[in-house]
Amino acid sequence: MKPVSFPEQNRVYVAPANWDEATMGKCGDLPVRQENGAITSCYELDLADVAAFECGKRLYFTIYTDVQPVVGWEIR
Repeated sequence: MKPVSFPEQNRVYVAPANWDEATMGKCGDLPVRQENGAITSCYELDLADVAAFECGKRLYFTIYTDVQPVVGWEIR
């Protein structure tokens, strides 16, 4: 699964200036739509992702923060 550009996006998040790829790993760009206090990103599943879901695998979503954010998922 990878983040992809989408027609409604209006900005792209990039790695923070202090990101050290050597020690922290790759931090790719994240196209998003930011409006009305919400940030939406779009992801494309490859065939391996689809097969994993069909076999009962689960999707885990991690946000690095100390508070529980309000989030939503949808399939279009």
